[in-house]
Amino acid sequence: MPANLRLLDSFKLTGHLETNFACALSEDERVFVTSDIGIYIIKQTLNLSDVWPCYSCQKYFLKPSDYAVCDNVDIDLNSFVHQLPKDILSESALCVGLTQNLNCATPVIPSVLTAEWSAANLINDNVGCLLGLLTNLGSMELYMRTVSESNQTEYQLVLNLSDEILNRRKKDFVYSNKLPAAQKMRELKKRVEYISPLTFTWSHTFKHNGRSCACIFLGHYYGNISVWRIYQFENVVKCDFLHRYASDSLSNISSLCWHPTSAHTGALCVGDSAGRVAVLRVDDLDKTECSIGSETVFYSDTDKKIDKLTVMNLETHSILVAVKQSHLLLYALDLGGHLCDFTVHNVHNYYITGLNQDNNVIQVLTFTGPFKQLILSVNANKIEITEQEIAVKSEISGYITHGFTVSHNRVLYCMVFGPCRLQNSIKGKQFINFLLFHDTNLNPLKLLKENRSGSLRTFRDCFEALRLICVKEQRFPWLGLDYNIDLDKESLVELKTLRLLAKISETVFSVIKRVVSYDIKPFILLHYLVDTKLVLQRLAQLLKDCADGKHLTVFQLRSMDVQVFFLKEVVNNGILLKTQVGKNFIREISHILAIANDLVFPEAEECKFCGEKILGITCLPPHADSRCVFTMMPIFFTPAFQCQICQTLVHNEADIQMAICPYCDYPMDKISIRPSIERRISDIEADFKDSLVDSRCASDCIRDNKDVISELYADIEHNDFAVVRVSDDEDDYSESDLKTMYFKLANLSVADVANADSLDVNGDTDKAVSR
Repeated sequence: MPANLRLLDSFKLTGHLETNFACALSEDERVFVTSDIGIYIIKQTLNLSDVWPCYSCQKYFLKPSDYAVCDNVDIDLNSFVHQLPKDILSESALCVGLTQNLNCATPVIPSVLTAEWSAANLINDNVGCLLGLLTNLGSMELYMRTVSESNQTEYQLVLNLSDEILNRRKKDFVYSNKLPAAQKMRELKKRVEYISPLTFTWSHTFKHNGRSCACIFLGHYYGNISVWRIYQFENVVKCDFLHRYASDSLSNISSLCWHPTSAHTGALCVGDSAGRVAVLRVDDLDKTECSIGSETVFYSDTDKKIDKLTVMNLETHSILVAVKQSHLLLYALDLGGHLCDFTVHNVHNYYITGLNQDNNVIQVLTFTGPFKQLILSVNANKIEITEQEIAVKSEISGYITHGFTVSHNRVLYCMVFGPCRLQNSIKGKQFINFLLFHDTNLNPLKLLKENRSGSLRTFRDCFEALRLICVKEQRFPWLGLDYNIDLDKESLVELKTLRLLAKISETVFSVIKRVVSYDIKPFILLHYLVDTKLVLQRLAQLLKDCADGKHLTVFQLRSMDVQVFFLKEVVNNGILLKTQVGKNFIREISHILAIANDLVFPEAEECKFCGEKILGITCLPPHADSRCVFTMMPIFFTPAFQCQICQTLVHNEADIQMAICPYCDYPMDKISIRPSIERRISDIEADFKDSLVDSRCASDCIRDNKDVISELYADIEHNDFAVVRVSDDEDDYSESDLKTMYFKLANLSVADVANADSLDVNGDTDKAVSR
């Protein structure tokens, strides 16, 4: 069934669109949109507390550098431009790549010609992707996303491949200072065309010398293709030159597409500006030099340039798809790589501006808005095509499309439009329309219920779609769920799903006019259950490490102590009883407490602010502090990781190389600290360790200080103080309720783990788990 798109939200971006296929979604779920002034990067967040029906996302703007190849090839055009014949000067002036900085001429503003995300797992073996972009000045730039110590997201230029090509080529430059002006101009053009890429594509990621790598293929003038291996070394992205290939059958490269066939081998699909299509076999991407050969030409006629290439994998065949304006050139290949069939499909003379393929379905967005879906199959070595119309419920007349993206679960569609009529502009200004659609044929709640991946990593689009739909329709998100869900038997990912659904429910509660029933547990209770499950997993692993004879650090032991205390608080506060969970939870908690209560933990760490011992998940006075999502230890300085979705933090002593947020299952960002800031933080930490915090507040609230109590009674006798009793305890002062609770929990244990099955689940919780 074709998608049926309904508009959820829209917003405008400054600038105007100049290219087709102007947006793409990365594997770490970021969307770029190319404009004439730079590139926008839009990242979906998970703000489930937002009651407004607006797309939850963060927007970043990236301006390309002003690096121009023609300014760095050791030939100054301004020094001999007045000597050039008029015909050569006129021809050269039309080429931006040659005359970017002519004297007495307006400098060319750098703009993005094309951009593409790398595959995942390229940065720190994480899900992070590099962004490659190519400018009109011939600059091939790679950008990496970083998060600073002040929680600012930045996109840093980490590598300029055009500059790398230039440095390799410089030693082959001929001496040109004494050449005639016309010949010097030809030499300038030769150098620029050798270095400047026209298009590029990424390979898949693979391992090389223990590092995650990917290759990038650059298409140049006259059928030249260069291959570079990209990898990260410490905090720097580096590259290795692998090969430069010169094709005899191709002209200026206009499109590239990579199709992997093994770990270090694949097929490079190539299209040129004359409309020819060829496939190259590439081997040995993990070697010092790769090999390129077996060039097979699929289309040799010269007509219209190739706009885009992609490869579709079917069960028994692969289909190479080449886009030429409104035509799709389809090549069917068998498992041996032999051509079986070729056909051309026309989408009714609508210029193709967006393309997305999934399994055997290819979706095509056209210039004026018609959206089509093609279902491809190969029967008896013949390509069969079924065309269907995708309904788009939005008024887009007067606008032209420039691309679209589809979310991981195909629930959300993002499209970019530009105005084509003067009345659609705002006071003559250009802008970009970003439209968010929902496929009404897909139910986000059903997709969440059918999730068998064991993770919420790729389901953020379902939660965001569900929030927007529920706010617009003024209904609860859990309609359709079984009210009598047995939380005791739910898995961790199912509890995390219910926790987020409860958060959406509490958000939309205020906009629902009439509430008949509320059939889901409160968010805070489900949050406690998720935390309990996570703590049980961590403590089980630490206890296993301890039993295996592994040495646990003081930090790990203190973390165990705090998390054991958390389990006791969950029991003592009746959380299990309120959520009506049964034997499974109690059995797991009983088993962990029975072992942990027999261990001797080191002295608790002192709070850097009040000087009190860190005994629980909040400081005793109490006051707010930041806690590590894995260890529950307080973070007083810069954390090591932060989740950009739910803002959770990781302690820098947690000994975690790659942190995955336990709540949303999304890879957390490593905090990048500048060396100068890192030195200052080290100095502050040293000062804190040497200083002693003495808090009067802590003495007043916690310690049995008779002087303080006597001073209080004296003040009451000599002043008109209004004393309000907030406790129902009528006894005289003995010790605070908070201290009493800590005393009881410190001695809480489990008598017999074997009796866990006979515990009174529905009775008194304290009785069930205490001596």
